[in-house]
Amino acid sequence: MTFSSYLKYLRIRYAKILLRRSLKEIKEISFEIGYKDISHFYHDFKYFTGKTPFKYRMKCRKYILQNFSRTLSKKIYSNSKKSTKEKKN
Repeated sequence: MTFSSYLKYLRIRYAKILLRRSLKEIKEISFEIGYKDISHFYHDFKYFTGKTPFKYRMKCRKYILQNFSRTLSKKIYSNSKKSTKEKKN
């Protein structure tokens, strides 16, 4: 792997973190990680991930929401079991 390829890899890796964790626009993220042209960012991102930045962000958000709703429903279910046991006693 050449130095420039490795640098692109690191930039895209950081972009993935920002896409998952921040509410910044994709254009902002591309400039923050060092791309001067957003089309190059899209091209490199799709090359390394197989998805556009937008699709990657939506997939991550969908996954987070699904896990959050599962966790929340488990907590509600376990709390309802506890309250039922307390009523019986």
